[in-house]
Parts: sequence; structure tokens; C-alpha cells
Amino acid sequence: MANKYKAIFFDADDTLFDYPQAERAALLACIGEFALPTDAETFIAAYRRHNHDVWQEFERGETDQATLRVERFRRLAAELGLPGLPLERVSTFYLEELACQSQLLPGALELVQGLAQEYPLALITNGIAAVQNKRFAASPITPHFRSIVISEEVGAAKPDPRIFRPALEKIGVDAADVLYVGDSVTSDMAAARNAGMDFCWFNPGGLPCPAGHAPAFIVRELSEIPALAARPDPDKETIMHPIEKRSLERKPFHWLTFLLEMVMIVFSILLALSLESWREGRREKEQARIALQNISSEIRQNRKAVSAAIPLHHKFIANLQAARAKLNELEETGGDKKKEVRMDFELNPPHLYQAAWQTVLSTQSLKRTDYQTILAIAELYEKQRWMSLVEEKIVQAMLNPAAFDEKNAPKFLMVVYMLYRDYTKLEETLVGQYDRTLKRIAAQLSEK
Repeated sequence: MANKYKAIFFDADDTLFDYPQAERAALLACIGEFALPTDAETFIAAYRRHNHDVWQEFERGETDQATLRVERFRRLAAELGLPGLPLERVSTFYLEELACQSQLLPGALELVQGLAQEYPLALITNGIAAVQNKRFAASPITPHFRSIVISEEVGAAKPDPRIFRPALEKIGVDAADVLYVGDSVTSDMAAARNAGMDFCWFNPGGLPCPAGHAPAFIVRELSEIPALAARPDPDKETIMHPIEKRSLERKPFHWLTFLLEMVMIVFSILLALSLESWREGRREKEQARIALQNISSEIRQNRKAVSAAIPLHHKFIANLQAARAKLNELEETGGDKKKEVRMDFELNPPHLYQAAWQTVLSTQSLKRTDYQTILAIAELYEKQRWMSLVEEKIVQAMLNPAAFDEKNAPKFLMVVYMLYRDYTKLEETLVGQYDRTLKRIAAQLSEK
């Protein structure tokens, strides 16, 4: 009997990717970044409730992803009494942190590696494209998928069956020949039913099956899936032609025939290995291209932030110089140094640039990328590391309790002035390095 399924499609989050762990890490980063006066567990639990509600509205077609990104934080702020929460900034920061998380559920990588040897695989997600593309690029599981479909990129989201169309067309199978594996009743199970696919419900919690749904399989462990996928199709019994039957009858042994058959077997094996090597090369090139595009996008964002900060830092350096001059004047006239100097420090507190180190992890996918391109990226992040060290020294100096002591004020001003001057020079150098790295990445992408 022939296998019933010709391809296997997977949902991403909570099926293969450990979304709760990724979400928790991003939310904790938000609490720290915006110094939110709230208990972490209360904040996370409230966010998950509102996020679930808003995604349900999205799946019903009652809202769009642009609204979803901010609406969940608006409801969260209203519940926890955070009226001054900068919703747009929090939403953007959260998505940036979430994009750095690519944790997998236990057994997910082994499952996909094994199935990929037998079936073409596809990954189908309702996630936000900018987040999912970056997460997938940093994950070792991604190269095993023949097709990856993100709802925001194709204009259709589960449970709309049209989301499967790009993967079905690329792999060349019909929906009836696909087993779809997912965890969500409202999006995954409903999408499979609407598309006419068999559905395998990944239900680790052992929840009861809701009324109106009848999945083909229910599993609590990912390790159960290979045996289900390999089940024969009773409607596809192999029918042998009489000539084929006769070919199976016992025949006299001939050395020449045996040698020819062995040559054909060896040739087939070599051809298969060559074809697989070619496919692997194409997958690696595609992964490298996606990784470079993601890094290029973040570099452009960081360049914009640094370029905007440089004028502010020059202004702050000028204020420091003015404060030093004021101290020298007060030294001669005997004025109140503490009162006069503090006024200057309260002017335009600087925006300190924070290097996004997580993106450099994407370079693990750059197996077929030019060495000079990887070197340019590494040099860029090395400069950002030095900027972070200088930034830390600035913060330590600003928090020094003796900062406005009349005795230490001149020395304090000199230290902060030199630190800010060095930091701003690093920023200006970094902008040039950004441009050189972007140029190198663009040249590498044009070759691919």
C-alpha cells in the first residue's frame, strides 16, 4: 500500500517553536527597558489574556495586524493602571525583542529532520512577517522546510484556506494529500477543515476536542507524528501488471545481469547524493540571503537612530564645556557651584544608543556568504560593543552620588566631557562603518 500523505505542513508557534518562552523573554525585556512599576508575573499574565483576545479578533477578520500590535498593550495599560505607557514604543521594542527569540519545543528539531528525509515540509504561520522572518533565519529547523508561508506576506491568515495555496503550488501537491499539524482549534484545525486537509491536533495539555471539529489524529507528544504520517492509504492499493508479476518470478542467476544491476544501483545512489547536495546548496544560499536581508534591515534602523543622536550629543558636549567654564568663573567669584552647574545637566538628557547584539547570531546561517561580508558585520558589532562599554561608564558617572559635590565637580565634569566626546566620535565612526557594511551586504546579495 502507498502512504496516504505526500507532504506534511506544520504550524510554527506552540507546535514547533516555544512561543511562551520567547514571549516571556520579550515581555521581561519591556519591563526593564521602560522601568514599569508592576509585578512581572502580573504583567505577563495580563498581556497574554489581552493578546489572546486580540488575535481571536484578528482570526475572525475583526481587526488587522497593524492595530493588533498596539491594541493589546493599550488594553494591558488600562487594566494595570499605566496611563503614561508609550504604546507605540513599547510595541516596537517588544517586537524587536521577540524577533530575537527562536527557541524550539523539545523534540521539534529531531522530528522535522527525520520527516524531511521522507516528505516535503512546509511551515505555515499567522505571525508578523518582520518578527517571524528573523526568528526563522536564526533557527536550525528552517532549512528543512521546502516552503515557508507567513500570513502578512500572502494576504491571507488562518483559518482562511487560501494561506495554504503558495505552499501547495510550490511543492506540487493537492490539499487532500497533505497532513497539517497544529495546536490551535480556532486557526489551525479550522483552516485544515476549510482546505480539505487531514489535521493532526498537537494537544499536549490533553484538552477535550471541541464540538464541531473532528481531527484525523490527536497527539500529546511530537514523537508520535512520524508513525501517523507513515500510515498506508487503504484506497491506494498497489495494482501489479501481469508483466510486473512475472518479473518477480525466480530466474536463473547471471553474473553479467548482477554486475549491471550493481552498476545501476551505484549510479542511482551517486545521482541521489549529487541531487541532495545541490538542494542543500540551494537551501543554504536561501538561508544566507534571508539572514543578510534581516541584518541589513536592522543596520539601517540602527544607522538612523545613531545619526539622529549625534547632534544631541554634540549639543550636550557644548553644554558640558559651558558648565566647565561656569565652574572656572565661580571658582574666582565664589558663587554657588552646585546650584549653577545642576541647571546645565538637566538640559536635554541624551539618548544613549543600545547595540542590538542578538542580530549577530543570524550569522550562523551565513554558510555560503562571502568571508569579507561576515568580517564587515563582525567589525560593526565590535564597534557597537565598545560603544556599550563607554555608555556604561557614562551612566556610572551620571549616577555618581558625588557628582555635584563642589570639591569633585570640576573633576566630574572633565570625566563626563571626555567620555561623551569619545562616545560621539565612536558614533560618527560607526555611521561610516554602517555604510561600508551595507554596501558589502548589497554587493553580496546582488551575487545571489
